[in-house]
Parts: sequence; C-alpha cells; structure tokens
Amino acid sequence: MVKSAIRVCVRTRPTASYANDCIRIDPSSRSIQIFQKKKENSGVVNNQQENYSYRFDTILHNSSQDTVFAECGRDYVKSVLEGYNGTLLTYGQTGAGKTFTMTGGTSNYQYRGMIPRMIAELYKEIQQRPEQSISVRVSYLEIYNETMMDLLSQVPLAEQSDTLLNIVEDAKGNVVVKGLSCIPARTEEEALNLLFEGEMARSIGEHQLNKASSRSHCVFTLHIEVASRIKSNDNVTVSKLNLVDLAGSERVAKTHSEGSILKEAMYINKSLSFLEQVVVALGDRHRDHIPFRQSKLTHLLKDSVGGNSNTTLIANIWPEGRHLEETISTLKFANRMKKIKNDAVVNLKEDPEIHIKKMEREIRELKQELAMHDALANRSGVTYGSFSEEQKEDVKRRVASFVYDGEDIDFESVRFAREAFNVLRDMVKRAEERSVVAASNSDPVKDPSAAQSLPQALERNEEGAVGEVEDGADGFGVGEAPTDSRPPPSVALNTPRQRNTAASKPAGGSVEVDDTELNSKTHNPDLEMDKAKLFEEYKANEGQPLNEKFKANMCELKDLTSRVKSLAKEVNVFRVEAERVKKFLDKKRESGENRSSEGVEVIDEEEYAAIKELKEAKTAYKQKHSEWKEAKERRVHVQLLVDACRVELVHSFNDWVSKNFGLLDGDMSGAKSGNTFAKEADKSNDVLDQDEEFERLEMERVMESDPESTAFYKAQKTMHQRMAKQKRRAEPRRAKN
Repeated sequence: MVKSAIRVCVRTRPTASYANDCIRIDPSSRSIQIFQKKKENSGVVNNQQENYSYRFDTILHNSSQDTVFAECGRDYVKSVLEGYNGTLLTYGQTGAGKTFTMTGGTSNYQYRGMIPRMIAELYKEIQQRPEQSISVRVSYLEIYNETMMDLLSQVPLAEQSDTLLNIVEDAKGNVVVKGLSCIPARTEEEALNLLFEGEMARSIGEHQLNKASSRSHCVFTLHIEVASRIKSNDNVTVSKLNLVDLAGSERVAKTHSEGSILKEAMYINKSLSFLEQVVVALGDRHRDHIPFRQSKLTHLLKDSVGGNSNTTLIANIWPEGRHLEETISTLKFANRMKKIKNDAVVNLKEDPEIHIKKMEREIRELKQELAMHDALANRSGVTYGSFSEEQKEDVKRRVASFVYDGEDIDFESVRFAREAFNVLRDMVKRAEERSVVAASNSDPVKDPSAAQSLPQALERNEEGAVGEVEDGADGFGVGEAPTDSRPPPSVALNTPRQRNTAASKPAGGSVEVDDTELNSKTHNPDLEMDKAKLFEEYKANEGQPLNEKFKANMCELKDLTSRVKSLAKEVNVFRVEAERVKKFLDKKRESGENRSSEGVEVIDEEEYAAIKELKEAKTAYKQKHSEWKEAKERRVHVQLLVDACRVELVHSFNDWVSKNFGLLDGDMSGAKSGNTFAKEADKSNDVLDQDEEFERLEMERVMESDPESTAFYKAQKTMHQRMAKQKRRAEPRRAKN
C-alpha cells in the first residue's frame, strides 16, 4: 500500500478588476504570492502578516474548461476503471466559480463542466474495452442545512425526511449512504439525464455576490463494477468516483443575507469549519482522534480525505482586491490539504455465483481425495455424501444391535457417527414418551391408518369465465395503423388564388392561360435578346477574366457538391453498419448464450469478430465523417466565392453597358443573377411538421459541429421538456391560490 498526497489545483475566476498590486501568479513555477497591507485602525501593536507565499501542484489562471478537465479530471476515468476510488472537490468562496467548474453551463456544450466531461470520457473508455463487462450506476446526494436529500428519488424533496438516509461503514471500512438511490445508466445520454434531473432539484439562492448561489453541498457519484469476460476468476473490481461541489463560504457582511438565506449561510459555514478541523487533525501526526462525525459532510468524505481514494482539490479564488481575505483563507485551506496522504487500493469483490461454483468444485476435489485415501487404507465403500434410505436403515439396525445385543459399532466416517447419534436420540425420545403414556394410564395409541381417510377435493367448476369468446359470433378486426402513417392530404385548395381560379372555371372544362401573353405585357423579347448578345460579347472580351474565374469556381463547386453527396452516402453506410453490429452484440449479450459453467461471460469467435468489425466500422465512420465535414466547409467557402463572382460580373457588365451604350436597365442584374445559374436543391420527400423539422435541423447542426455532443444535447432537450412539464403543472396551483 503506497500513500499518495492529495493533489491541489488552484483556478482563478477571470475578472476585469484583477488585483495586480496584491496578487502575483506564476503558472510556470506554480506559485502564488499575496501582499496584504496592514489595517490602519488595528492600533499601535499590529502583528498582522503582510506577505503570503504558496506553491501548488497546478495553477489554472484564466484557463478554459477543456484545460481544467485535461489537467484535473481525465486521468481519473482510467483510474476508476482499474478499481481505484476517485474524488474531485471544488472549494472556495461564494461566486468564485465552483459550480461552473464542476457542472458548467447546461445551455452551451463548450462550457460544460467536469461532471459531463467525466461521463463522456467514461463511456468513451467503456467502448474501447469490449473484453470487460462494465456496469455504471449513478447517485446524487445533497446536504442542505445538515439534512441529506436524494436528488434522484421518486419521493419529492419536500416529503423526504432525514431518517431515510444514513451514513454507515461496511465491513471493509468504506463509507456507504444507506437508502440512497443508485440508478443504472447504460448510455451517456441516460447518465446526463440523471445529472440534469438532479440539477433541477438543487437548492439555489440569490445574494449580492452571486445571483445563482448553491445553498447546499452536492455529491454526484458514479458507481462502477468491472468484470472480465475472458478470464474466469472470481474477482470483480468495484469503485466509485465522487464529484463534490461544496457550497461557498460566505461573509454575511458582504452578502447582506437575511431570513432563510442567512440561515443557510450559517449551516454552510459551520460544515466548512468542521471540514477544516478534520483537515487540520489529519495534518497533525500526533492526533489520535479525527472528528469525522462532527457533521454529515465530514463523515461522508471520510474515504476521500485521508482514506481509500485518489483525491484532487480544485481551489477556486476570485482575484480581486475586495475579496483578498477570502482568497487568503481559500489558499490556506488548500495548503493544508497538501499535507494529507491517502491510501488508495484496488477494491475487489467476490462474485457470489462464482464463489459458490468455486466452493462446489473444492468439495468435489476433497471427496475425490478422501476416496483415494480410503482406497489406500483398504476402506472401500465408505460414503461421505448424504445417506440414502437403505443406508439409514442399516445405521438403525447396527445401533439397535449395539443397544440390545452389545455389539460394537465401527464408525466409518464422521457422517456415519452423526447419523448414529441421531438414531440414539430418537430412541431415547420414544422411550420417554412411552413411559409418560404408561404412567398416565391413557388410552392406547390408535392405529395411524385410521386417520388417513381424508375428504376428497371439491370438483372443479366447469362454468366459463367472464369475457370468453362466443362461438359463431360475428365481428371484424379494426387493426392497428403503423406509427409513422399519416392521413392522405386533402383535396381542398390551399391558397386564395387557387380557390379563385377554381371558382372562375366553367363546369364543363378548364381555362388555359398563355404565359407568353402575360410576359409580353412586362418584357420586350427584342430587348432581352439584345441584352443576351451584349452579355455574351462582354464575357468574350473585357469580362473574360471575371467569367473564367466564375467558371472555375462553378466547376469546383460542382465537384465539391458531388463529393459531399458521395461522402455522405459512405458515412451513412458505415453508421448503419456500426449500429447493426452493435445491436447484434447487445442482443447476444442479453441472451446470455456465452456464459461459462461458472456464470462468467466469455467471448466466442463470432462475438470477437463482431467486436473487431464494430471497431473497424467506427474508425471508418470517423475518418469519412471528418472528410465529409472538411468537404462541406470547403463547399460553403466556394459557394460564397461563386456568389461574389456572380455579383461582380453582373455589376461590371452593367457599368460596361452604361459606359459604352448609355443603357442601364434595373432588371438586367436581376435577370442574370436570378435565372442564369441553377441553385442546389436537396429536399426530403418526407412531410414533417414544424417541431419535427426544427428537431431535424438542430440535430444536423449538432452533428456538423461535434458528433460527440449528441448525447449532451439530447439530455438537454429532455431537461427542457421536464422543466416545461413542471411549469405547466404549477400554473393551475398558482391560479387556485
């Protein structure tokens, strides 16, 4: 067992009012220096410290969410899959960015925090380990005013009581919350749905430093079990990843909290004070007692702070002059956390089914060894299993001979001796019963066969049940329409123009309108012919460079359009192939066909070939999707060049006509720019309503920007639907009140 110190990272909140004269941060040397002036109203004797210097493992100064995850979170995913517990804590004053670091913004995929990124990385790593059976369960706990709440429970928070959840320790000393919901999450989308569901139930409040301040400590935990599908051992690794968002410490003089917000601040500061006492006690080697049970927060974090876990603390600071005291307090706490060492070990658990199989195999081997020992000792016929009825009768006969005739008994085995003693006990009991009956002069015992006559069972009721189909009844089946079926479009006319046209038609025929007659009223064919000749002459002479440039861009645009369509087809082929293989693997695993005699899932040749095929399909899909994305971006760029060349060509032609012929038509540019070049049209034959069309366009946008963000946006959509549903439910209650 190797002890490792808690890793401490400091993250600064970006601010325009950075205290350059008080705070100096050097990310290269990972050091922070604080200069605090002495207070003038402290009197003559003033021993206030002015300079502070700290050094940490990582300094994240004005860093993005991607950088924070790469420095503090990515390594934990592989660690927990190997069986180690992991904990990530955010600590700091209110408004310093703890919740943003941990959960991020649910409205923007780029600003997502550590928890969504951990979930995505975890399921990405699971897909890379097909030889292992990995199960993930999710729990979300909130400690509000020293009361524990289950954010994923079906019971509303207002109806939950503190007695439903209890913090206990198992046989190995691991902390467990008894009664807490642990919901399985098979996919990344399911885990994100659980996260967003818990986020909706969290307690938040508003004060002068933060309009959405967390009023509770929250612990989001991923419980992971990993078993091998290839090796038939009985060890299963179990681990948990605690992602802790601590509420911020507050100074009431700055937040001006009142009422319930003030009460919440008192509980928050109290629990954080107890946490600091635990940290101080763990840093003192001479302390025998660690006060973990002073609060529920410290008891819950017993594994994470000084226990069986790899732990990282992210200390969030607000580097402004007005928050200098809180910054110093946060850095002091982080400096104390550096001194604590944890004992992280691989957590193994025996699979009960495999353990039973192992014990049965060991019993069989021991019986075979005893049989070989008896054969060498010339003791054949000794039975070590359960006695049959004939063997039990033989034991009774030999015990009776021992009691009445004085013959010796040869005890062949322990089981024979136990059976013999059972027979002796029965004989003694029967003798005592006979003596009691004889002493009481009771009636003789009746023949047991006389009491064996029992009434026969009642005959079964032959009447039919209610709702049975009557013979000869007539009827027909209505049937069930497919889920994607739609009613045929009505023949009704859609626009007023169509209705007026239909109304003006005679009953016996139709009215034909000549398009040339209409066009002759507004266009002159001779003038249009002259314009076309002039345009061709211009393109062949002065406008030739622009025309050649336009043609080159158009050729490239056509090539890119065909390439985009071709790549899109290939991407869809690989996507469909990957989905087909994945469905086959899921069906095969759910059927349980590939289970050994010991109950362990093993991989046969067919499943191994399917796994290999799935990897190849995913690799090809990513490669083709990247090529499709690049080609599409290039096509958009070339399309802009084509439009610009078209406009430049038409405007230069108009200037040439006006200069040489004194003719300037306002509709010439419109005629040439609107009707000369064909535009791309790619419309689906399926008729979608407005919501379906919006959803399709939104998913296309998501897939183009980042295919890995699909699960995040689907979970986000589910959260918005749930919020809208809750809002609709709350409106009638408000109306009644």
